[in-house]
Amino acid sequence: MSLLIFAMAFILYANTLGHQYALDDDLITRGNRYVQEGFKGLPSIFSKGFLHGFNGSNDQSYRPIVLANMAIEVGIFGNNPGVHHFFNVLFFALCCCCIYWMMTLFFQQRQSLIPLLTALLFAAHPIHTEVVANIKSRDELLCLLFMLLAIISLFKHIQSNKKAWLPISICCFLIAVMAKEIGLALLAIIPVALYLFSEKSIKSIGGIGAIFGGATVLYFILRMMVMDTITFDQEMDLINNSLVGAESTSSRIASTIAILGKYIGKLVFPHPLSFDYSYNQIPNVGFGHWSVWIAILLYLALFLGAIYSLLKKQLPSLAIVWFVSTLFLVSNVPTMVGASFAERFMFSPSLGFCMLVAFGSWQLMQKLGAKQVVRNSLLLCSLLLVIYSAKTIQRNAAWKNNVSLFETDIQTATNSARAHNHLASAYRIQAESNPKMIPTKRKQLLDKAIVHYQKALAIYSNYVEAGYNLGICYQQLGMIDKARKAYEDVIVYAPENDKALVNLGGIYYQQNQPLKALETFETVTKINPQSASAFANIGAVHYTLNNIPKAIANYTRALEIDPNNRNANLNMSRIYQSKGDQEKAAFYGKRVK
Repeated sequence: MSLLIFAMAFILYANTLGHQYALDDDLITRGNRYVQEGFKGLPSIFSKGFLHGFNGSNDQSYRPIVLANMAIEVGIFGNNPGVHHFFNVLFFALCCCCIYWMMTLFFQQRQSLIPLLTALLFAAHPIHTEVVANIKSRDELLCLLFMLLAIISLFKHIQSNKKAWLPISICCFLIAVMAKEIGLALLAIIPVALYLFSEKSIKSIGGIGAIFGGATVLYFILRMMVMDTITFDQEMDLINNSLVGAESTSSRIASTIAILGKYIGKLVFPHPLSFDYSYNQIPNVGFGHWSVWIAILLYLALFLGAIYSLLKKQLPSLAIVWFVSTLFLVSNVPTMVGASFAERFMFSPSLGFCMLVAFGSWQLMQKLGAKQVVRNSLLLCSLLLVIYSAKTIQRNAAWKNNVSLFETDIQTATNSARAHNHLASAYRIQAESNPKMIPTKRKQLLDKAIVHYQKALAIYSNYVEAGYNLGICYQQLGMIDKARKAYEDVIVYAPENDKALVNLGGIYYQQNQPLKALETFETVTKINPQSASAFANIGAVHYTLNNIPKAIANYTRALEIDPNNRNANLNMSRIYQSKGDQEKAAFYGKRVK
């Protein structure tokens, strides 16, 4: 059975093995300096926050297991997306096997079909495609894998009475939470699992829970020692989490409830799927909206079902606790997270759903008095398995690369500003990355990028990234007036955006407005005193105004910040050449790249 489950899981995702990097994969691969150091980066990985190697931020999350895993892969295989995808599929297949092993320990050869059906349903469910096909979601895979291993080890300890299994279980628990914080859900899952499937007394269960509680305290102590703060140090961005834009607390609560209901809907009917559900794909609602009350009724039913099945000591109580506890930390209920809704958030909770479907089909066949319960239960689930498997294989294809993913999902995420921005950027990067591209082809890509940047801004007018990149596209097409307008719009919403200001100053300079350009560049140096390009541009303005001493002073400052700044080196070489100082002219000329 384990071989069957492993083979099915691996085959379903085999078409991702040739995929490239996509979406936010760079966060834990090419864009993470500690991962790029391979084995040498491991000390930094364990002594810094999750994002520190990517953007220098030492807050929010502590997930060293994921980055260490990626650093080892890079150290051995280099930057090879195929290798990363292979290990994603491998870890997923192992998760499916662990589900089967865990549940066979629960039932101890009784109702042996339920563990098999649960594992197969989990392997086939399309909601998992984002996690398995997206390298960055290695955190979800490793977290669930070690959660399962923690439970398996704990039940091995109980059933064999071998003490060595308990510290193994605790170590697996700590690895799980250091892969992703969702592992903390085991604090609720383990007591329920012990109550249902062991002979342990309430007192003994409490004692085991206390041991895992102590391990949790150890984790938080380590987390506080490593990170500057264990919370977000910045306000949540509306573009990522649409709940930020709720008009009132009541609307935010109602919208959160409606989204929780949407999670159940996606589990039951996983279509259409999308990489993005950000602003304004899921509009905020009030308590008068039907989706809020459907969600309330669904979760009330889950609560009552959990109580009923707990009293009868049946699997559904564990399934519901698993679903709710693993969803809780990313539900925007205890605290706002980086997304209002995401399919990856359903990876671990979906196991509870698969348990319920497997148990429900078994119970249904028994109540119908079916003569062959096993065969009929299999037949009942087989149609679902076939449909889910076909959807999974089809969905995997979309994750081949950024263009494929964004072009596919823009058809369903039509109201998402970020989805339009991502597709536009994919087109723009294609146009910029190939200098030998046919001009007409390059123009077509930039034109398509402009269309989607404009759609992103139509949805969210304050979208600074989209506005800035729109200006870049206009500049590359020689549409200077439109580029100027795009940058000026960005400055209205983000007056300290130094990149937009630098480009805007360059346009003023190009349009023969040197004083306005000078004012703009000087504003940049106040915002960012380390902006080499701003000082180089100030030097260029002074050079145009024939103020050579000030030009030299600003070029020198630019080169102090960035010795390889091309414009500063080139113009310094020209200045000294005009002065007849060939030695200095040659010195700066050699540094021009």
